[in-house]
Amino acid sequence: IANERFEQILDACQKQDATALKEMFSEKAISNAGNFDDSITALFDFFQGEVTTYENVCGGPKVEQANNEDGTNRKWKKMSSSYDFETNEQKYRLAFEEYVVDTASDNIGIYSLYIIKAEDSKTEFAYWGGHEPGIIIEKRG
Repeated sequence: IANERFEQILDACQKQDATALKEMFSEKAISNAGNFDDSITALFDFFQGEVTTYENVCGGPKVEQANNEDGTNRKWKKMSSSYDFETNEQKYRLAFEEYVVDTASDNIGIYSLYIIKAEDSKTEFAYWGGHEPGIIIEKRG
């Protein structure tokens, strides 16, 4: 599931298909992110070249599931994945969190997507980004 979703993300970025990319995100992520459409444009500007290789660097997706104990009886399963990939112009690291099952239907979909140029990443192994909603482009200098 993780590799399939990652390939869909890459495909949307390469084709600059904002509609396809937006449809992968949960309603909650889109509404909580603020300026979501602008972040898609920024991602397309940041992403350069055609993908040549990629590797799932976390040894498989990390999956968490839980039942809320706050009386809502919400049940969910979240998948977190981290990839290194290379285009003919740049090396990148990308991480995303996606709710694949959730009794709160507006949560289903990608919640966060983080991307950074590999040269700017200070992480030796898997890059995880953070847990903010939407698309986050990390730049370090």
